[in-house]
Amino acid sequence: MAMHADRQSGGRPTALTSWSLRGAALAGALLLAACSGGGGGPAATTGTGTPSDPGGTTPAAGPQVSELYFDYTLERDGEAPIAETGSVPLSCPAADCAASDLRLLSGSAGARTREGFGTASAATGGLAGRETLSGASATVSDAKFTRYGFWGEHGHAAVEIGTGTLSASADGQQWRGTFKAAYAWAAGEASGTNPAGTGSATWRGIAEAARTAGFERLMGRAELRIADLTRPRVDADLDLDDGAALEWRDMQLANGGFYKGTAGADRIEGRFHGSGHEEAWGTFDTGAYVGAFGAKRE
Repeated sequence: MAMHADRQSGGRPTALTSWSLRGAALAGALLLAACSGGGGGPAATTGTGTPSDPGGTTPAAGPQVSELYFDYTLERDGEAPIAETGSVPLSCPAADCAASDLRLLSGSAGARTREGFGTASAATGGLAGRETLSGASATVSDAKFTRYGFWGEHGHAAVEIGTGTLSASADGQQWRGTFKAAYAWAAGEASGTNPAGTGSATWRGIAEAARTAGFERLMGRAELRIADLTRPRVDADLDLDDGAALEWRDMQLANGGFYKGTAGADRIEGRFHGSGHEEAWGTFDTGAYVGAFGAKRE
């Protein structure tokens, strides 16, 4: 994983000269907390292409998962704070990472309806995570993630936003601080086939997202279009309630899935769900925003 941080201490040399080790350890602890229950994380990463090859392969059949975005600050008396933002890929093989029914979340605020989709939010709790790398260690505690989930007949998705405390040890020095994090996932009954027929088709629905600059929750709307079903290419528009307008054009379809762009820059990944392609579900990750969408065919 690529981890970077700059630190200054009034021009005075300190023992903290290999922060890359600490960054990697902390990122590992955040990832462990999310995948072990901190966010009820997703069940698997997809088989999409690498950032250097955004075309990649056809998306895998499992849940679609964004990267985990984080922002943390560590402090120690007499030292300048250490702050870092970044992201790490999620890979969570536990079968129960993605909830099969979002309405069963413990502590759910209750099921509501938003533009034809069921919605619920709930604190999913969290497990402490610890990671050690070359003498540097980081421990995540009190990790609390809130899941903002929504579902249709053939799919479900959520954005997970978390906060917590952390401690780190390196070069014999102890540091304490806080973190924020967010990621998104989508799952359900993927069709495995492309929409077909004649004419055009439109899917409209909703989105849940987090802005990675402050990790606040955002809601939005989603629209997907295929102008010519005999030559199915997908256009997608996501409008978030902070005024952001995200768009992707002319995406090729393969086995009912589509994707474009690079994680952290302009990534979208989605699938059509249901035997009649009644719904479309997916995730997006632009670096500034991370989230999930669901849409129903009109």
